[in-house]
Amino acid sequence: ASSEAGMRSLLAGISEGLFYFDRFGKISPTRSHALAKILPDSDSCDDMWKFLERYSSCKPENVEACLSFLWPEEDENFFSDFNSTIKLLMPQTSQLQAEGESLFLSFEYRPLINEKNQLEKVIVIVTDMTETRRAEKAAKQQMERMQRFGKAVANIEGYQLFRDEMLDLAASISRLIRDGLHLQLAAIKRSLHTLKGSLATFGFVEASSNVHALEDQLAKPLNQTDRVLISEQWQSLEDTLNQQFQDIDLTLGLGREQQAISVDAGTYERLVQLAKSRADHDLMELVYELQRSPVEKVFAKYSDYLTALSQRYDSKKVRLEFTPNSGAVKPAEVQPIDGALVHILRNCFDHGIEPIELRRTLGKPEVGLISLQLMRSDRSIELIIQDDGAGVDGDRLAQKAVSNGIWTKEEAENASQQQKVQLMFEPGLSSKDDADDLSGRGVGMDAVKHLIESLGGSILVSSRPGQGSQFHLSIPLVVAPEELAA
Repeated sequence: ASSEAGMRSLLAGISEGLFYFDRFGKISPTRSHALAKILPDSDSCDDMWKFLERYSSCKPENVEACLSFLWPEEDENFFSDFNSTIKLLMPQTSQLQAEGESLFLSFEYRPLINEKNQLEKVIVIVTDMTETRRAEKAAKQQMERMQRFGKAVANIEGYQLFRDEMLDLAASISRLIRDGLHLQLAAIKRSLHTLKGSLATFGFVEASSNVHALEDQLAKPLNQTDRVLISEQWQSLEDTLNQQFQDIDLTLGLGREQQAISVDAGTYERLVQLAKSRADHDLMELVYELQRSPVEKVFAKYSDYLTALSQRYDSKKVRLEFTPNSGAVKPAEVQPIDGALVHILRNCFDHGIEPIELRRTLGKPEVGLISLQLMRSDRSIELIIQDDGAGVDGDRLAQKAVSNGIWTKEEAENASQQQKVQLMFEPGLSSKDDADDLSGRGVGMDAVKHLIESLGGSILVSSRPGQGSQFHLSIPLVVAPEELAA
């Protein structure tokens, strides 16, 4: 009785939701006052099955298993592995929808031991983590916001080109969805995959994650209700994206019609001297030179992207190196292939570069290398991207091609290794069995080929087992009439 009285006194004074259950899963009616404030309807739950069904996704059989482990019939002694049993079988956190808002709960479990050193009850402590989660989310969003500002300030011209391409891509996805999600599904998947990767390179991490979640939904069979829901979710995502770009533009005083070019001081002085001498032809040539930047500056965001991937997937480390003899380029000349470059670099990281431990065993440097070389002519830009990873498993791709009905068994047996490697561009084909947020959907490289060819360009891949892969992109340049005249 004194124990019960002490418990009631304790429950009345604490700020967390607290109750306890016995070996039969029955919840005592003696509960903390705070529990009713956190979960107003919890007083109607008299056992753990009802409570967890209402406030978590815990399966009923988990409750049964937990009780049987904690209070085994054949042994009345206290079950020694209380913590691991609870963590394995019972929910630790839960997210609920209450009055249109998300509610985040944490569950903590503590054993109540009697004088015989036996487990008498389990105390459950419920904490409302909603405000804490909101504060953490707000802090994370603010950090991402500042990172986006930093990237935009560091390369205003590159940011504006990126912004315009992302908004145009988002608008094209909206048009495809309006045309009929079920009719344009393949094109929508390609575009979303490109959007996801490109957003991540510029610090739009949350938006990129939301696009990935949308991809997950599109990978499942859809009915009419699902299609309506996905359309609404996409509209919300596009609205958020527009707001984030507007935030940057308003803060930095930018607009979609404004463009800025960073001019090196030395080059600027040369321009001044030429202008004074009125050498028109040379002046025009110099203007074109001013519009170009070193490849390591134009592609700096890809280095940041690979660094972020290395931090996120700590089993791999990789660095991006720019070949010294690479030519200068206008950001506008390579912006149309931004999405393709993201896909290729992600493919090199995920499929090519081996984990650190394996590279150490193979005698390779622990940090994988991806190199990028750019060459330009009057009519085209050539890009060579190479990694020092495992190479493409052509035989694996051929097997998947046969399984998916893309090739016959005879075609696979007669194909050259180079033909097998080119299978990576086939829609829906991936060497991975399971998709994750990096790859495995068979969409990425298909999207790359589709994009490059839509620009009138070409892409070839070559690979050597154990030594790595090389992607060769050729992109025609759209030359302005005045440049031709000059």
